[in-house]
Amino acid sequence: MIQINVRDIIVSLAEMASPLFQQRVWIRPSTEWESSYVECISRLFDDSGLQDALRSGSVFGQEIDGLLRKIDELTDAIDFRRPEERIVADPDFRSCSQIAADILPFIMLKSGYEP
Repeated sequence: MIQINVRDIIVSLAEMASPLFQQRVWIRPSTEWESSYVECISRLFDDSGLQDALRSGSVFGQEIDGLLRKIDELTDAIDFRRPEERIVADPDFRSCSQIAADILPFIMLKSGYEP
């Protein structure tokens, strides 16, 4: 069984779902937090083990897993070499952001995660 880091998944989805966070941290980097679009996506799928887990079976249930796969598919279409303000304005990213906002509470509840 593949182990996943639920905290990394939740943190990444929260960053992806928050236009305020994207503005304050990705677009206008501060010394308080370090993150970027690329770091967020890497943490969500690679560092957390989520991509491998999704490939090998069910993680959070069929519907949520399907939406996580949709985020993965959409992020593959986003040119990450552009400035962050252009990335967050991209329609594919906006779709990812909405999906992340929609599924985040369910993942938190299903995993029993408490901040």
